[in-house]
Amino acid sequence: MKRNILLIIIVAMSIIGCKKDEIHTEAEKTAEHLKEVISENKLKRIVAYKTGLFEPTTLPSKYGVEFSFKDGYISIFDGFNTDSYNLANLKTYQIRYLTITADFSSNTKSEKTLILTF
Repeated sequence: MKRNILLIIIVAMSIIGCKKDEIHTEAEKTAEHLKEVISENKLKRIVAYKTGLFEPTTLPSKYGVEFSFKDGYISIFDGFNTDSYNLANLKTYQIRYLTITADFSSNTKSEKTLILTF
């Protein structure tokens, strides 16, 4: 009888211990938070810049529409290159409408964009 109870306890403990991988670093927590912000606000574009440098107001159409999160970093494609940023260094973020220019055209539109400041 004691053996059966012990077996049940061991099985229960192993099931409880089999959780989804937990987020460990602040950067990974920030990534999860930003994913929620992107989803809740239906954002399709992300822009990142360093504090004190150029703050974007107009962007080419391909800038920031391809992005991914991995291991506490965000990678953003600017139309030519991909830049990666450590989310542990994120200072602020905001959602703002920026002017988007169509390639090889004078057409513009305003689009809600997530702006990350590092």
